Amino acid sequence: MNNFLVPLNWFYTKYYGKDPLRFWTEQVALNLFVQRGGKTIIETGTIREPDDWGGGNSTMIFGDFAKRMGATLITVDNESKKIEFSREYTKEYASNIEYVLSDSVEFLKNYSGQIDLLYLDSLDFPLYPEKEDYEEEIRKSQLHNLNEVKAAEDKLTSKSIILIDDNDFPAGGKAGLTNLYLESAGWECLIASRQILFIQGKYENEKR
Repeated sequence: MNNFLVPLNWFYTKYYGKDPLRFWTEQVALNLFVQRGGKTIIETGTIREPDDWGGGNSTMIFGDFAKRMGATLITVDNESKKIEFSREYTKEYASNIEYVLSDSVEFLKNYSGQIDLLYLDSLDFPLYPEKEDYEEEIRKSQLHNLNEVKAAEDKLTSKSIILIDDNDFPAGGKAGLTNLYLESAGWECLIASRQILFIQGKYENEKR
């Protein structure tokens, strides 16, 4: 039996308690990834500081998973300093990570491969409602997230998984518009907390 699917596996032992707001959604997403024979994870918004558990620390987690499971993580960010930091901070797993300096929407639009797990965490959701441009920043974050999904959807299959961060914030958080779009396209929400996880069976463009 695959050692990721057994009780008290290495993922649970290593990461349970590190980020209780995201652990279970990531555990379920990666479990599905293994069960469905996934090969490629694409993450938008790379890790930006050491031990960034408040921000999810996802590049480290997915990089660790990719190396152990023989998968590939592609992490995309439009800031060179963040990519440079990510490359150095996750160098233990670098053999299974591709670091891409690019606007995430443009990258996803031009990407020609299949996406088995799409993790969206770029353009942070605004946290300070007292700011004058708060509503505008919410809209900007939500539109960017929606545009990422639209740019990626022709690379998704019936086995693909979408995981979006910053869901449980005002106005539906970062995924406020995307949730409605995905539901209208036949995707189903499996879990919703700090992150929201979608699966569906509409797409038929299988490549394997």
